[in-house]
Amino acid sequence: MLLMRGERVRLGPKVVQTLEVLLDHVGELVTKEQLMNELWPSGFVEEGNITQNIHRLRRVLGDGGLSGAIETIPRRGYRFILPEDSTSHRMHAVRSPKLIAWIACLVFLFVAFGTVHFDHMSKAYDRLSSESKRLYSIGRYHWNHSADLAQVHESLPYFFRVINLDPKNPLGYSGLADAYLAIFDARCDSQVSSCPRIAAAATLNAEKAVAVDPRSAEARTSLAMVRYDINRRFAPSDAEFRRAIALDGDYALAHHWYANSLVVRGKLAEAEEQYRIALSLEPTSPGANAWLAQAEYLRRQYRAAIVAARTAVEIDAHRPMTWIVLGLSYEQLGDGERAASAFAHLPAWRRSAYLAGLAARRGQRGTALAVLGRLPLGESGVEAALAWDTLGNPRRAAAILAATVPGNWIDRSLLALDPHLARLHSSPQFNRLSGSSG
Repeated sequence: MLLMRGERVRLGPKVVQTLEVLLDHVGELVTKEQLMNELWPSGFVEEGNITQNIHRLRRVLGDGGLSGAIETIPRRGYRFILPEDSTSHRMHAVRSPKLIAWIACLVFLFVAFGTVHFDHMSKAYDRLSSESKRLYSIGRYHWNHSADLAQVHESLPYFFRVINLDPKNPLGYSGLADAYLAIFDARCDSQVSSCPRIAAAATLNAEKAVAVDPRSAEARTSLAMVRYDINRRFAPSDAEFRRAIALDGDYALAHHWYANSLVVRGKLAEAEEQYRIALSLEPTSPGANAWLAQAEYLRRQYRAAIVAARTAVEIDAHRPMTWIVLGLSYEQLGDGERAASAFAHLPAWRRSAYLAGLAARRGQRGTALAVLGRLPLGESGVEAALAWDTLGNPRRAAAILAATVPGNWIDRSLLALDPHLARLHSSPQFNRLSGSSG
């Protein structure tokens, strides 16, 4: 933990570890490979995670007057440089074991920042009984596979048991709220009227979590998502997300869900930054990796979308949207073979629809029309619309979307950002559907 003038600087554990590695080699080159090996010794990670950590450190160090402390060695890595003062000279003169070098570094950082601690703040999890910790961890394991609704339902009894054992701890209530939110998203088309009991259960448990512990980042994050997803009140939602991050900047889900809410409103650059922070804290999050891929695709950063999507499918290959984003990104780059390979992971009717779009892009109009004629439009509206738009018939595409797209306001909002549907963006019919008019 880093303190500047007595105030904690919010850094994720991986960012702190990046600083530790650099401090352990002051004045020396630390390669990107070395950083990746030390920070993620047993997991797959993209170089972008390192870049994000360095960017965050530079910004924080710059606020403390050390804007040039981290030097980039092009195509190789980074070097931490102490300023030219007496502490710096003493540091460079040290030839004794690492412990003395650490002491010199900490003396310097004490002068620059006030105090430096490398530890973790106590969280609500630490206050759970040992049995509640076990139950909560299992519940979160099931909940993390939120693409599989059956597993989300598996999480519910575990969170209920945590509440029974530790009723004054916010995590059981927060876990229940998050589970009901996942069910709401999957089953209710984001319409409270379609699932009033599920919406009420999510709201009740989020509010109970905050009542039990107003300073719990987990509780505030659940309440923020209720305000956003169920109430559709963006200003209160943003305020809750920012409060959660201020309470615990290391809580990855707060950054992840805040980013989701930003994506839907078209704030893609801000969302990308929040996803990078979330993934610096929890690199193997299935949802954060998948949503980052989608955000990069919507930003038209197709190569970045491919990197993120490939990471996401290595972690969880059962999310159709990730394969769709991967295929569409390859298609936008003109790589039909890899696009078809990605679409091959989809159910038969979805695969056929996207392959029809590929055929249309290749000029194989007859093949595309033959496939589209066999599609069950009630199940493949968006996919068929993409194909018709590629065939140069945006009016037909907009009509199909109007007839088949469900009432999920989040999905409809994302349609307005989809680069594959760019020709439809000027259509009044499409704008009424996506909610982007005005």
